[in-house]
Amino acid sequence: MGFVLFIDCKSPSYRSKRWYELLGEICSKIANILKIEKYYWNKNPSGILGAFRYVIQEANKKGKKIILFFDEIEYISFNAALDKHWKRDFIDFWQTIWSVQSLYRNLVFIICGVNASSVEKDMIDNIQNPLFGIVQSEYLKGFDMDETKSMIKTIGKRMGLKFSYDAIEYLYNQYGGHPMLTRKACSAINRMLTESRPIEISLQKMRELLEEVNFDLVYYFQHVVSEIQMFYPEEYELFEMLAAGQIGDFIEFAQITEYSKHLYDYGLVVKNNNVPSINMPVAGRYAALELAKREKRSGLFKTIEVSKRNNWVKQRIGSIISDLRQLEIVIKSLGKASLFGVNSFPEADKFSSLTVVTNETEFLEFINICNRCFVEPIENYGKSIAKNRYFWTDIKPNYPALFSILERIKIYRHWKDHSELKPDVAKKLQSFLDADISGISFQERPFVIQQKLLDGLFTSIQAEMGNLT
Repeated sequence: MGFVLFIDCKSPSYRSKRWYELLGEICSKIANILKIEKYYWNKNPSGILGAFRYVIQEANKKGKKIILFFDEIEYISFNAALDKHWKRDFIDFWQTIWSVQSLYRNLVFIICGVNASSVEKDMIDNIQNPLFGIVQSEYLKGFDMDETKSMIKTIGKRMGLKFSYDAIEYLYNQYGGHPMLTRKACSAINRMLTESRPIEISLQKMRELLEEVNFDLVYYFQHVVSEIQMFYPEEYELFEMLAAGQIGDFIEFAQITEYSKHLYDYGLVVKNNNVPSINMPVAGRYAALELAKREKRSGLFKTIEVSKRNNWVKQRIGSIISDLRQLEIVIKSLGKASLFGVNSFPEADKFSSLTVVTNETEFLEFINICNRCFVEPIENYGKSIAKNRYFWTDIKPNYPALFSILERIKIYRHWKDHSELKPDVAKKLQSFLDADISGISFQERPFVIQQKLLDGLFTSIQAEMGNLT
């Protein structure tokens, strides 16, 4: 048997103490609870260390397991902002606990906090971190859809609000299942509605309400990303990059695990079809907006600067060609559904000679070459093996990330080459336009679509390589 001793590290009564004073108080609480007597008590470090070792030893003899639960550990860590003595005391405190634990296995501890830097940093001022390598980090993620639905329905029932499934799903997608943000949003919605209860909340009504709700919750969005911003600044830069639509650049930098680990651990970034995306759009919008303010941009999407466009287009096209050919080799070695057949994609020379799009005429040439290089060859190969819907029946399920961008190219090409579109094609086109050029000036639209299509091709190829290897 054993007991849990809870230590709230943010309490001034704990964090203001020196390491040996805190250890002495823990020792005293254990001795009092287990009625351990005749232990030597001295308020100097060596005396307290001896007392602590004796108390744990006596507890071990009694068959008692001691679980020390440290909550908000950052307040007594080397990162402590309020009590600077913990920058050095952290080492002594945990070296002592670790040394006693190595003697008596009845002593265990649990550490909780908003970030894992206390156990992940290996060296502190050239001294080894006593917790590095011995504590396994586990991150709490947001609720899943079912848990979010249960919480919203429970909250809504008390408020006299009945949320439709679509409205709940929309709320879930906006906040990534974050419990606090979801509760705050529901409370804000409740305050905004003045009608008599009960009130039905449809998807349309939810969309309308959240525009105002998100404006009120900006402070909380900052709170959600503040730990990443403070303790992992390089990763936060990547988060801003992804939020600003630079998915390809994010993938390149994120290949170094240390640059993206906590973004995934905290649940801020997820992968869909192996393509990274912001799991909490409202937090992503906040980060993109703050970045745009710093860079004095009007739009959230970061368009490549005019002076850098030629080099960017050239480099992206070169990467697409080389990486796509590598993907074909991997596909062939695994016996997967071929993209273009034995001859690879045609007109690679025309694709490689493409330059920056500056107007509608140049965009038409660009989109036609992309279609002839990547979409038509797939369809033609399908026909050659008697599969007229090969693009939909084989490419879509086998290569979902690549299919997504190729379909976009196909739709944009239809848009420019056909005066009338079928209703389903027109609907898809509108959704693509809303995503790609909403808020973009008319003059910049051709290049922005080019940037997003090239970035999408590069990103999808990396995603499919990751899926296969």
